[in-house]
Amino acid sequence: MDVPLEIQIREHLAEYLTGNASLDDLKEWLIGATWEVEKLGEPDAVELTFDTTMELAEHPSERFLETELRDRLRSLLPTPGTP
Repeated sequence: MDVPLEIQIREHLAEYLTGNASLDDLKEWLIGATWEVEKLGEPDAVELTFDTTMELAEHPSERFLETELRDRLRSLLPTPGTP
């Protein structure tokens, strides 16, 4: 059974946030996995891809530090006990 892309994105975000993957690892995976996300017919994956890439796009502009980036990306994940 294929894992929905939205779940895969959340898993990769969690890997970065727990320190098990670098920011570069996250970016590289995200670009490859979501290149044509809108063609997959997964609206939740499209929205999460957009939200994640927007946060990542702002980071290099030094609008905020990596700790702030982590907080912003963490906010994209469900809190424990929520679906």
